[in-house]
Amino acid sequence: MAAALTILFYCMRSVMEIGGSCPSGNTPGDHRGVAFGWLICGVLFAAMGGISLLIAMSTLRSNRATRRAPREVGAQPDVARMSARNARIAAWVLQIVTLGLGIWAGIELFESATGSTVTFG
Repeated sequence: MAAALTILFYCMRSVMEIGGSCPSGNTPGDHRGVAFGWLICGVLFAAMGGISLLIAMSTLRSNRATRRAPREVGAQPDVARMSARNARIAAWVLQIVTLGLGIWAGIELFESATGSTVTFG
């Protein structure tokens, strides 16, 4: 997903430089009102991020309830709780790494397809 969004972003740079519109003749148009194409993109973007956020928040909320369960004084930490915590940390690290790899792959694919070089700054 990250690679696809990165490629789409870089492909749309030339369109955004002329105001986000490409009518015939390649000149920016003077459009008024709602751009339904942008609304569709906005709704899809919000859904992609919002659904992931809701899943992450519900997981955190349920895990928080299990961590707050009462323990006896002086008791050793529960092995199941520790392994669940380690699994959550591993899942977050995996997600961050795959996001970075997806962005990198998107940039590489864009550069190889267009023969250009992506620079930051």
